[in-house]
Amino acid sequence: MKASQFTRLPVGAGQTFIAALQHGQIDGGITSQPTIQTLVSAGQAKVLIDLQNLAETQKAFGGAWPSTCVYMRSDYVSTHKDGVQKLVTAIVWTLKWMNSHTSAQVAARLPATYVPSNNMDLYVKAWDASKTFYSTTGLMPKTGPKTMLRFLTAFTPDLAGKHIDLAKTYTNAFVLKAQKLKLPKPKG
Repeated sequence: MKASQFTRLPVGAGQTFIAALQHGQIDGGITSQPTIQTLVSAGQAKVLIDLQNLAETQKAFGGAWPSTCVYMRSDYVSTHKDGVQKLVTAIVWTLKWMNSHTSAQVAARLPATYVPSNNMDLYVKAWDASKTFYSTTGLMPKTGPKTMLRFLTAFTPDLAGKHIDLAKTYTNAFVLKAQKLKLPKPKG
């Protein structure tokens, strides 16, 4: 399908996405958990391409889809390296913790306000469905930048034919440093 064959409409996630689908503002879309599980469990939607599953994402896009990243301006990163390192370290340690625990254990640690309709079973199913979506290391996947550039070029005509040095669009330096630090014992 070409970009000219559909209209993109930003409807967010959660209740705004659900309402847009229910009221016919959109016929389909890309969203995240637990919105997906809420709609599927209610029989209001079905998954056509499971982009929360790494293998399916690679099949659909020809590579990893690093959509959930920490985005910062380069000048900010250069002038706030200690703060950026602390943030990245917290994320890397969280990813390690998530990878070593069950979906039920992860869901139990989140605030109750995150659980849709107080339905913990639905929320655990949502975590189960999206577990491979999360990096186990925090590193940018090798195929990720090329996949994203291919996608962006399809929707941003100004990028077509331009040379972009993908190695300059991200850094793994903070993640690599975080991986060398000793993981603290969990609180509580």
